[in-house]
Amino acid sequence: MAKRIKSSKTKDSGYNFLISANLDKKKLVKNVKKTLLSSLNNKNSLLPLSDLTITVDGIKKTTPNYWKIISIILFIIIIGFLLFIFKFISFQNLSPVTQKPTPEIIYITPTTTPTPKVVNRNINVLILNASRYQGIAKKLKNTLNQNKFNKVIIGNNKKIIDSVLIEYKPGCELEAKYLKDNYLGLSNAILSETKDSNSSNDIIITLGKSYIAK
Repeated sequence: MAKRIKSSKTKDSGYNFLISANLDKKKLVKNVKKTLLSSLNNKNSLLPLSDLTITVDGIKKTTPNYWKIISIILFIIIIGFLLFIFKFISFQNLSPVTQKPTPEIIYITPTTTPTPKVVNRNINVLILNASRYQGIAKKLKNTLNQNKFNKVIIGNNKKIIDSVLIEYKPGCELEAKYLKDNYLGLSNAILSETKDSNSSNDIIITLGKSYIAK
C-alpha cells in the first residue's frame, strides 16, 4: 500500500507522482493504479479518467544487506570472545598458585632395647671380718645365702680397718654394684677392681669398723 503520494504537473499537461511505499513489488503493481486514480479524482474531478495513462516504472525491491548483518554478528562474537579471554587470563593471574608440597621422607631408625644384664649369683664370694665385732661375717653370709648367693665363705682379715671394701675381678662389676646397692651395711662400701686375676674369689668383701650389721 502507498503511504504518501506527491504530484507535479509536467509541460505536456501530464502528472508525475512520487510514491513512498513499502516496496513489495507484487502488491505495489497490483494496487498502484487504484491508489493513483483515487488520488487524482479527489484533486481534480474535471480530469477525464479515460485519457489517463498510468505507467509504473522505477520499482526497485530493496533487500536486506545480509553481508552487513553478518559482519555485525561476527564483530559481536569476536568482541565477546576477546572479553572472555581477558577475564579468564585476569582470573588466572589473581588466583593463588597452589603448589603440591614436596613429600618429606622421614627415616625412622628402630631403637633396640638393650637386653638387661642378669646378676650372676653363682660367683665365689669371700667375706673378711676386719672390725672388732664378732659374727658379722657369718651373719652377712647367711643373708647372701638367702638371696641365692651359695658360694660364700668367711674369714678374718689380718688388720682392722675403718672402711668397708668390695674388690671384684674383671667381669664382676655388675655383681659388686648389686651387693653395694641392695644391702644396707654395704651402702658405704668402696668399690675397686682387683689386679689379682689368679684369685679363686670373684668378689672379696672386707668389713671394717664402719660396717653396720643388719
